[in-house]
Amino acid sequence: MLIAFNQPRKMAWGTAVRLFTSGGTVIALASLTDLPGVVNGATALMLGVIAEAIYATVAVRPLLQNQLSPTGHQEETALSYRDLLAFHLPLAGTAVMVLLVQPLVTFSLARLDRPTESLAAWPVIFQIMLMARAAALALPEAVIALTKGAHTFQPIRRFSLTLAAIVATAVTLFTFSPLAHFYLFNVQDMTSEVGTLAQSSLIYFLFFPALTVLGMWLRGLLINGRKTTAVNVAMIVNMAVTVLVLGTGLVNQWPGLPTAAAALTLAVMAEIVYLGWRAQRFWPIFSPKLATRNI
Repeated sequence: MLIAFNQPRKMAWGTAVRLFTSGGTVIALASLTDLPGVVNGATALMLGVIAEAIYATVAVRPLLQNQLSPTGHQEETALSYRDLLAFHLPLAGTAVMVLLVQPLVTFSLARLDRPTESLAAWPVIFQIMLMARAAALALPEAVIALTKGAHTFQPIRRFSLTLAAIVATAVTLFTFSPLAHFYLFNVQDMTSEVGTLAQSSLIYFLFFPALTVLGMWLRGLLINGRKTTAVNVAMIVNMAVTVLVLGTGLVNQWPGLPTAAAALTLAVMAEIVYLGWRAQRFWPIFSPKLATRNI
């Protein structure tokens, strides 16, 4: 609702409330109690989400009292549960895919070379990639909310391509600068063997976050145009390529983390190709001149 009514700043404040609550809770519990760390972490996460939900409920009340009130001026359009599910499913599927990658890769790493070191390094690499892709994962909502017709296409495309370049530059600088060493060995406190493996493996994931930006832009474009079937098929393509590459790596006993990087990168590339092919039928994505037709 806040996105639809152009109030993203309130969402940012909600995130700040959640982080402050979670951080304060885990520090307080660790300092004042003898509870296990997993209990502290779970409690902190739950209280953070509850605090953000309370803030969001308060923040959205002006919309309920004005724009969304029975007397508020708004277009009356019928919305069935089928339409709602068709629109929501691709967005939910994105989150599910992000979560499914973790056990798939873990299953493979446990059966490839240096399983102990790879399994210890993988959660930290996954965490770094998740942070690097944070901007990408938030892009579909922005594209959906701001795509209003042909005149909005080029600015959003330019922003998405610029964001992809910024993400690629940031990941490259992190990987090849002392920041990676500091984060792995000081912040994460990794052992020499596992930290060295993780740092040397980051290069294989170099283009994965930037490619994710492009994929999310195309997803948002198609979802905005109610082409949700194409988005669902693209997710299947992504998962199929991931499983295929990981399976090939298992059969041929390829190195663990490079195999994981190849699987994720090739999967998102295949998804981009499919999404681009479908979107090109409605928007001239790769053309400098935009057709006047709407999606």
